[in-house]
Amino acid sequence: MHDTSALEDCDYVKKFLRYSYRAMKIFFFAFFLFSVSLFFRSQELPSFLVAKIVERISSESFYVKCDGASFGFRHGITLSHVSVHDLKNDDLLQKPLVSADFIHLNFFTRTIRVVAPSYQRLPMEYYSESVENAEDPLGPVLKFDLPEVDDFGIVLESPDILGLKLDSVSAKVCVSARKLLVKDISVDLPSREGKTNLHGEFSMDFNAMKIWAQISGYAKQSQIRPFLEVLDIQCSLPYVDAFTEIPSPVPSKLEVDADLVTGDLVLWMHYSPKMGKYRSVPMDFADGDVFFYTRKGEEDRRVALKVNLANAVDREGRVLKGFLTVDDFSGRFRLNYDVVSSLKFEDALKISEVLDPADFSFIKCMDAPQITLKGSSGVSSDDMDATDLGGALRLSRGEFAGFGFKNLNGAYSLVRDIFSMKGTMDGKYGGKVDFETDVFLEGYDPEKMRFSMKGRYRNGTLAEIAEVFSVDLGDRKGKVECDLEMTGKVNGEKPAASYCGKGRFSVCEGRIARMKLFSGLTEFLADKVPGVSFVVDQTQASADFSIKNGVLSSENIYIEGGLISIKAWGTYDICADNLDLTARVQVLKEENLMSKIIHPITYPVSKLLLEFKATGSVNEPKWDNITLLDRTGHGLKEMGERILSL
Repeated sequence: MHDTSALEDCDYVKKFLRYSYRAMKIFFFAFFLFSVSLFFRSQELPSFLVAKIVERISSESFYVKCDGASFGFRHGITLSHVSVHDLKNDDLLQKPLVSADFIHLNFFTRTIRVVAPSYQRLPMEYYSESVENAEDPLGPVLKFDLPEVDDFGIVLESPDILGLKLDSVSAKVCVSARKLLVKDISVDLPSREGKTNLHGEFSMDFNAMKIWAQISGYAKQSQIRPFLEVLDIQCSLPYVDAFTEIPSPVPSKLEVDADLVTGDLVLWMHYSPKMGKYRSVPMDFADGDVFFYTRKGEEDRRVALKVNLANAVDREGRVLKGFLTVDDFSGRFRLNYDVVSSLKFEDALKISEVLDPADFSFIKCMDAPQITLKGSSGVSSDDMDATDLGGALRLSRGEFAGFGFKNLNGAYSLVRDIFSMKGTMDGKYGGKVDFETDVFLEGYDPEKMRFSMKGRYRNGTLAEIAEVFSVDLGDRKGKVECDLEMTGKVNGEKPAASYCGKGRFSVCEGRIARMKLFSGLTEFLADKVPGVSFVVDQTQASADFSIKNGVLSSENIYIEGGLISIKAWGTYDICADNLDLTARVQVLKEENLMSKIIHPITYPVSKLLLEFKATGSVNEPKWDNITLLDRTGHGLKEMGERILSL
């Protein structure tokens, strides 16, 4: 009986072992099948394990959210809908700092693949206008350690980083507890002309809290602009937008150096674009650097932009080089220049952005001038107090207020809204001009602009005077010297009506009586004075004159020849082209010793018979002899007016 019971127990053990073996075989077979299936699919991980992963990678500063996780041998661990939120903001449902649709960690290929990562905006502290604690404006150092792993690859698919939308990014990552190094970066940017590609390196030191990156390759303006917007470098945008019609991606090199504690950011870019236009000015190419700098202080946040042009050339081969900096002190912009230009005058003014070419329509340049520009200015007419510019100007041919000149050499300045220039130039037909001029821009309102000038004209020609004032001066023979001081409006319907000033001129070696102005007088004298040929040999003239509200007047105009001279006085209304001139013919020159004896004797004859009146247009004057009857009538009229006034 006992033996039978023992045998039954033994059978039970055998059956248990046999069934256990079969169960284990089934279990291992099922596990094998499950494991094999993980090469072809991914298995969702339990929520508690996902929570443990999230807890492990979160920190005191940042909270990580993850909708789920899965595992497969082929794809590794996959985290879905991952986002990183700033714990310093009360609303955890706000738009995350960083997010991604999926993160794939493949242990076999040692590669992390991130699908649709997005980093739209820097922490809010970067954009704040002021900080409470300048020594630690962005808070404590990030309190988390990176896992120490061997080098691995990373691929970002369709990333959107600071507004810069890319096709893909691939790189090799080297990680230590407090430092991240990303090298062999390859960035593909979308472009209608085909993909553009960038290469570079990136590092982040969590102890020093610094980021450094260097990227080079080809990029387009539209791909860079969103990046500058998110970095809040607003002062750069007008200058980026000024580039238009750039035909192809630009060879570029970018370097970024950022301090996460102080908020300092340095961004440097070297570029060599085949140009389209800059501020509507057609250009051929440019080669230079763009430098951005931003720093936070106790009260102000400074953003600086510096454009350094090693060489920029327009379509005609003219060169622009130097540098421009833009400083932004919490919204107060300042421009700083140090530029050398051989561009056309109008193009140089357009690019400078300080002066409107329309405000300088009185200056015409037949050739491109050589211009240097140094100093600083505001960016609008409301900020004129910041403007203090100066430089030199050289021009081979041009016109100033109708005066044709050659070989202009001058120094100029623009202080607040006063443009000043001093220099020398040669006349179109000879002569030398020394000048000083001030243009009062009056808030850059063209209707209010005024000028003040002083000039000396030496060894000049009547031909030049005839062209400037559009006066018919006969064969235009004669040498001219002139001193002039004048003020008036620059623009307006009749700016000449505002002219005021004074001056003196003299003419020698001329044929003055043959001018159309005096031809009528010559005809009168031909009837009254025998041997009219003596009259038409007048070779010299001189006068002191004044100008008031566009009316030129003189009391001592002398036109002198060998035996006969003419003394004249009167006015000329420049705008109305109305002449009112009285001329008296007398024997011999005014300063001649013999004339001092003869003039008292001949005065009654000259007074009564040889005085003439010129009226009308200066190019078509009407000459009349002032007769004895005219004088008598005029005397009676004056006497009558006196009696009536008693």
